[in-house]
Amino acid sequence: MPKTYRHELFIPLPAETLFAAMTDIASWPAWDVDLVATSAPTEALRPGSKFSITPKGAGVVAMEIEDIQAPTLFIDRAKLPLGMIRGTHELRPVEGGTLLVHAVETRGPLGFFWDRVITRKIGAGLAEQAAALARYAAGISSASKSGPP
Repeated sequence: MPKTYRHELFIPLPAETLFAAMTDIASWPAWDVDLVATSAPTEALRPGSKFSITPKGAGVVAMEIEDIQAPTLFIDRAKLPLGMIRGTHELRPVEGGTLLVHAVETRGPLGFFWDRVITRKIGAGLAEQAAALARYAAGISSASKSGPP
């Protein structure tokens, strides 16, 4: 049975701005406090695109994009022995900004193990991660507005 952790946050930015920050995989360590490095795909992101992340205190983790629909959906996953961790990031445009709804779930025969070892920590950090993404995206948005015309 899958174990899921979910969080929602209203962010006063357009979904397109958040989506651009969220899908810039190379920049993830700038706002995701749990990562020290990433290796982003060189081609345009699409379902099946492969990339990797390096969490603090861990080795490289192979990742794959399961689904991507600009500017409202980004789903990634890591396949593990007898399990999988899946991250779902929905951007719902609402008046005055965007509602970020994101979740992380563990599935598979050893899902209970991967939940205890990895997913529980990720789930506990979803609020902090969302706030950091919002700050990062706001900074990029401000920088692009203050640049030369």
